[in-house]
Amino acid sequence: MIVLGIETTCDETAAAVVERSEQGRGRILSNIILSQVSEHAAFGGVVPEIAARAHVEALDLIVAKAMAQAGCSFDQLGGIAAAAGPGLIGGVIVGLTTAKAIALVKRKPLIAINHLEAHALTARLTDATPFPYCLFLASGGHTQVVAVRAVGDYVRIGTTQDDAIGEAFDKTAKLLGLGYPGGPLVEKEAARGNAGRFALPRPMHGRKDADFSLSGLKTALRLEAEKIAPLTDQDVADLCASFQQAVVDVVLDRLRAGLRMFRAKYGAPSALVAAGGVAANQAIRKVLQRLALEVGSTLVAPPLELCTDNGAMIAWAGAERLALGLIDTLDVAPRALAARRDRRRQGQAATHGGIQMTSIQKISVLGGGAWGAALAQTCARAGRSVTLWEYDAANAEHLAGKRESRFLPGVRLEDAIMVTRDLAAAARADAILLVVPAQALRSVVKSLAQIMPDRTPLIACAKGIEHGTHKFMTEIIAECAPQATPAILSGPSFAADVARGLPTAVTIAAGDAGVAGALAHAINSGTFRPYHSTDVRGVELGGATKNVLAIAAGIVTGRGLGASALAAMTTRGFAELVRFGRACGAKTETMMGLSGLGDLILTCSTPQSRNFSCGVALGKGEKPDSAAHGKLAEGVFTAPVLLEMAREKNVEMPISAAVAAVLAGKLSVEAAIESLLTRPIKSE
Repeated sequence: MIVLGIETTCDETAAAVVERSEQGRGRILSNIILSQVSEHAAFGGVVPEIAARAHVEALDLIVAKAMAQAGCSFDQLGGIAAAAGPGLIGGVIVGLTTAKAIALVKRKPLIAINHLEAHALTARLTDATPFPYCLFLASGGHTQVVAVRAVGDYVRIGTTQDDAIGEAFDKTAKLLGLGYPGGPLVEKEAARGNAGRFALPRPMHGRKDADFSLSGLKTALRLEAEKIAPLTDQDVADLCASFQQAVVDVVLDRLRAGLRMFRAKYGAPSALVAAGGVAANQAIRKVLQRLALEVGSTLVAPPLELCTDNGAMIAWAGAERLALGLIDTLDVAPRALAARRDRRRQGQAATHGGIQMTSIQKISVLGGGAWGAALAQTCARAGRSVTLWEYDAANAEHLAGKRESRFLPGVRLEDAIMVTRDLAAAARADAILLVVPAQALRSVVKSLAQIMPDRTPLIACAKGIEHGTHKFMTEIIAECAPQATPAILSGPSFAADVARGLPTAVTIAAGDAGVAGALAHAINSGTFRPYHSTDVRGVELGGATKNVLAIAAGIVTGRGLGASALAAMTTRGFAELVRFGRACGAKTETMMGLSGLGDLILTCSTPQSRNFSCGVALGKGEKPDSAAHGKLAEGVFTAPVLLEMAREKNVEMPISAAVAAVLAGKLSVEAAIESLLTRPIKSE
């Protein structure tokens, strides 16, 4: 695939075109960079307003040059990538807006790139560096030691507590009157200076963690300069040499600690990778080479033109994400800052536009019924490695041997799906879809909690409420597996449609917007489109309530009461859903969305719905099979629980109450219909 990348986060206007082969190899077709150094030099640093204006004036031309040099048209592009931050917000807006316009007009996927992720993945463009590797990212705004485990999977091991290394170089240059940009000028002066003349501190030297601090070093330099002012040219050179040597020693010590922490958690890294503008400093490169040899690893340092901000790194990060199906909508927001997080906490993933950048490559689906097999299919189509766990031995044998679900005849399982009865094997996943009946969820999660890794997302795919406890699915997950990350998937979808690749849209919700977004990206395929939300209760409630209302719709149809009655029942049923949702703290817009109104419309309109079919049988005076053909009618079990909860919250739900009474044998169908039609007249 070929991707155009746009970079405008600071004072370089850049665009590039990069090609990624099916084997994951990268090739730069063009890389155009226009520096703004001359515009900012008089001010001793980057002026955001000047930078943004310069980007506006130059970007169209830079993009045109990049496309011309690459020798390709926009129609040949697989996607458009742009840095969405962190950076100077004016510049970020210019680049991201331009990328959105191209993506919209040319109907191409948009990939909003975290600037730091682009630096992190550059080594894969230049050297095809395999995961996992240890990244030393040092630039004007960032100093970090990061475990790069996969695309989107970045664990910060250490970071700066104050100034970044590049920032410290720039401030030192300004203090000594060297001009801008400071890093190369300090390095040039240091080459002719005496590094042993000034005894400058090595902040945090010898600490077990891998964090950095440079503000004390910078202050010490200023005090030494003030002691001998006015400064001669040799004084300046010696101060620069002493400062640079102190930084080199700090880098060596802090990276040693970082590599120890990396090995303890993830084993030996495939390489030590240097990225960011500071990686262009030759003294620092030498010490990195020394350290790599010391620990028996290899140093991967990109060419100098790829160390500073450039479009090629953005394009490559876009290609890497696009290959995994990770794309963004046109409403993705630019941002000035990286997500705030407690620097004392280690082992946390970076974020991407507010979305957790946890790479979800391995997905397990627990439950081999129709819906489980269908979701396994769509996850495999999304490019994920899928494990399908089935408790029943006969069904598991059929799935594995025939490569087909008994409940979805004619649909062959994708080759990427591995069928197993080993729960421990299924637990080793980046995310787990729980496609088991609502009343069986607790026992399954309890077993899973003993063997699954911490913080694994557990996505409930059943639509129901637990008997006795009145708990929703995510509440059961949180109670039985407190180390997990609960989520819920719901929406208007039939297993047969999803399994056959027919267009479907659903909602996936988690308390953390980043988790919800990452999960939505992970299971998004060409025809299965998940929207993400943080209204967990609203999504759960819509899915559970509509099952009961679908039984009512089936009764109306089975009784032959006509389309008008069906429309009235569905509309008044939706009013019940909204009232109950508000009482439970759900958002009204969620009730109006896919998991509320959308799912209600689908399940109340066709015999393909198992709950609707159950109601049709009741309407005809037959005894329904709530689990016919392996398809469970959850509404049968949810109705009495829903009614109890509605009474507790003093919410009027006459249709749901009538369904519960019919199912319990307390009312005949005729009596239930009469009770609804003879209710007092009131305003809508």
